Amino acid sequence: MASRLIFTEDESIILTDKSGNEIKLDTTGGNINITAPSSINITAGKSVNINAGEDIPISAGMNISTSATMNYTQMVGINYISTIAGNASHFITGKLMEMIEGDVHSETKQGKTITNSELGIETLSQGKIHKDAQGNIDHRSGEIGKSH
Repeated sequence: MASRLIFTEDESIILTDKSGNEIKLDTTGGNINITAPSSINITAGKSVNINAGEDIPISAGMNISTSATMNYTQMVGINYISTIAGNASHFITGKLMEMIEGDVHSETKQGKTITNSELGIETLSQGKIHKDAQGNIDHRSGEIGKSH
């Protein structure tokens, strides 16, 4: 089968080739569908812009990778929800800054929470600091502690 250009009765246009690649201009639905049995590659010398009036769903049967040699910015208008079925890791060679204008709730259902630092840990509050435990609260130091 050679390449074909089909003009349908509903005024759609379909371009196909023998390997199964297809571009369909769906006049009735107002859609453009691009199908390939292997890969679809988009290359631009400068920028690639994607804009949608509503949604941009993205899914993969296996993996999704993104990278940037400079900056990577995400902006969300209302809610940012991330669901991870396995482990999550953040490897940062510089600073991590978090600015939160509401409460922070961190809960570990199984296991424990570990905070490590080579230079010290500071906890500052304009209000009270509460520590609750069903067991003992152990404070250990190589130096004599200060209480103010």
